[in-house]
Amino acid sequence: MKMKYLWKILPLFLFPAICGCDDSTGTLGAGMMPDEDNITVKTNTLDVKTRSLLVDSVYARTSTAYIGKYTDPDFGVFEADFLTQFNCTDNLVINDVPDSLIINNYASLNLFYGKNDFYGDSLNVNQIKIYELSQDLETADKEYCYTSIDPQNYYDEGGLLASKFYSIRNMAMNDSTWNEQEQPSINVILPESFFDRIITLNKEHPEYFENSETFIDNVFKGIYVRHESGEGSVLYLSAITLNLISVQYMTDDKGWIQRDEYGQPRTDSVSVATLASFTSTREVIQANRFQNSEQLKRLSEETNHTYLKTPAGIFTEATLPIDDITDGHANDTINSVQLSFTAYNQTGNNNTSFQMPKPEQLLLVRKKDMYSFFEGSELADNITSYTTTLQSNNEYKFDNINNLINACIQERKEGEKEDPEWMEKNPDWNKVVLIPVNITTSTSSSSGSSTVVNIEHNLRLTSAKLLGGPDGEALKLYVAYTAFNCFNNVSQDTTNRHK
Repeated sequence: MKMKYLWKILPLFLFPAICGCDDSTGTLGAGMMPDEDNITVKTNTLDVKTRSLLVDSVYARTSTAYIGKYTDPDFGVFEADFLTQFNCTDNLVINDVPDSLIINNYASLNLFYGKNDFYGDSLNVNQIKIYELSQDLETADKEYCYTSIDPQNYYDEGGLLASKFYSIRNMAMNDSTWNEQEQPSINVILPESFFDRIITLNKEHPEYFENSETFIDNVFKGIYVRHESGEGSVLYLSAITLNLISVQYMTDDKGWIQRDEYGQPRTDSVSVATLASFTSTREVIQANRFQNSEQLKRLSEETNHTYLKTPAGIFTEATLPIDDITDGHANDTINSVQLSFTAYNQTGNNNTSFQMPKPEQLLLVRKKDMYSFFEGSELADNITSYTTTLQSNNEYKFDNINNLINACIQERKEGEKEDPEWMEKNPDWNKVVLIPVNITTSTSSSSGSSTVVNIEHNLRLTSAKLLGGPDGEALKLYVAYTAFNCFNNVSQDTTNRHK
């Protein structure tokens, strides 16, 4: 063989494999080779069947909380609420305030969000109710990680702390005041008895405030924030804090209360002190509960297309035609496998003013790994999992999944060696699932390069309608093979040497 030509078209790491005439993966471009090298490239176009996969729950360890209710003409009713614990500063000591200085004490629950962190109508009026948890979220075996969590197991109606009406765009503020806010919030005042309880326990049992675990076990297990009424918006909360507030008279340099000319405490000169602050962070449990109506199930059963719907709604499943890929290519190397999913311009036919955006980032993962991938905080390895971004032509394109195809082939080969019934026991061995995700990257300050550090479920309201479905137009899988026909030449050379 004239191997010098291979340097021009093949990666260096493949060169030794080609010289040995084994089945190592090659690359496209072999058509440039002279005929005498006996290297050929073959291509094949195969059908891929897809279907919508209804998902009632997803893994959601996130620091974002979701609250609200929205009814979409196509996808039906979606409702979100959440439960959360609070982090406590280690060995927290709350400073004592003399009674003579106190005007008012209270606890304030603050739900923060970005001005664009919502879906729906920002002027819609909603009501939430806040309940104290009666059961530790840790008692559930991973239930709190999934969006199907049942709040009934963790609170009771007698634990009501407060109720609040709100709209995302606070109409009590003028435009300039609203625009000046870095982060709007919903502020809920909790009962004074709640404030007193925390203060008393801090004095009498400082060991309860040693860390977050002792605080949760002995002082405050957390809250359930339930959407009570209103419809038309879902809010994405970026931070949740619980503050103990003391409104006090101002004092002079000697510690005396500042008084007016009549000897009365000056009410125009008071201070507002935060005695303690507790936050909901990733170090404690925050659990989101999502509910979808039956309309979503009916959509997932449509057969002329498939859907993507978040959060916790519909994924798209694809069955890879492994047998068709390998049929007639036993001695060929699978060089590249390309698969694309095409989205319609619009998901539904409704005329609502709030059209759900298409998910921007997708994960393609083997169906058998669709839960463990997120539970294990895994990253795409370009072997059994891949990521892609929506392109301007409405395509989600995976340029080369040949490693995935080879992994499926090898797994089946090894499985059938051990168990003749392996195929029947592993019906999902050739299935993959398309899942909307959020991909977090970290940029190096020195090189400027970005590295993926986290992949999690997309928990915002998004949707896409895709070509395909059991009775719809089949997707196309494009396969390229490389055949290195060097065995005859090697045999001939050996014969000549023996002569």
